[in-house]
Order: sequence, then C-alpha cells, then structure tokens
Amino acid sequence: MGKNTAQGINVGVDVGKHQLDVFIHERNIHFTEENTPEGVRRVVSRLSRYTLARIVAEATGRYERLLVDEALRRSAPIVVVNPLQARRFAGAIGQIAKTDRIDAAVITQYAALVQPEVRPINRNTRKIKDMLVRRRQLIEMATMEKNRLLIMPKTQRVDIRRHVLHLQKQIGCFCSPWVWRCN
Repeated sequence: MGKNTAQGINVGVDVGKHQLDVFIHERNIHFTEENTPEGVRRVVSRLSRYTLARIVAEATGRYERLLVDEALRRSAPIVVVNPLQARRFAGAIGQIAKTDRIDAAVITQYAALVQPEVRPINRNTRKIKDMLVRRRQLIEMATMEKNRLLIMPKTQRVDIRRHVLHLQKQIGCFCSPWVWRCN
C-alpha cells in the first residue's frame, strides 16, 4: 500500500469557524463534525482508532485551537501548516475548485505526499506566539486610530485620543515579547 500506510494514516482537516471537515487519505473517508469541544473530542476519538502518521490542519486564525489542544491532550501527531503552503500545493496539483470537502482532501494529500514533520508543540512557545499576535493587533489598531485623528471631525478626536492612550497602555504591558506584565 505504500510507505505512508506502514508509518500510519494521514489525515487532513479543513478547519472552519463552525465545522471541521476531516479526510482520511489512505481510507478515502470524509466526515464532518462541529468545531466545538464536543465535536473535536469526537473527531480525535474517531481518529484514535487508527495508527496515525499525522493530522494536518491549516492555521485558520485560531479556529484550529480546539483541535490542536485535544490532539495534544491525547498525544495525537498534529501538524499546523501555513494555509499558503496548502493553497500552493493545491495549485501545483491543479486543484482549483474550493469547497470544504475538497480542501480537506487537498490537505490530506499534502499530508501524505509532503509529509510535514510532526514536531512537539510547546505550550510556552504557543503562549509567546499568542502574545506576539496580540501585540501586533494592538499596534495595528493604534495606528488606525492615529490615522483617524487626521480625518475625523474635532468632536470625535477626544474619544479617539482616549482610545489611542488605552491601546498604548495595553501595548506597554509587553515589556518584551516574552514577558506579559499586565494580567
């Protein structure tokens, strides 16, 4: 059956805000579950019946978080990939149609052919990444508000300045990317 089967089953998960589309490559099985704690538990429980090589999901703005946490809790081999990698792979194999089911199939094909390395996900590293994402978001919001100061009527400027100060205070809570001072 090929080298992937000897190493285990490859699973691709298209993660949406409300649902997970799961495709098991070597079995050509597709199923859908809700992206809720209960739904994620059902997915990982169902996948635990197999010897898994890897479960691959795209990074989707933190909607993959429940799946990653549950997979880690059960010691399942989870890999989170950049969505651009999966899209480029889809383009390379000529897959231009886009539905959740097709995306899950493409992700599982990517898992089986590219075989992205399963690396341990360190919870502290995840916390640092989350803090950096939040810091970047706050900086972007502060920049947008500062730009609004230039174009909004004077009656709105007091409120905007107040919001900029609040955002700057929140940004200041990050004395370095690795330390969060304001809890």
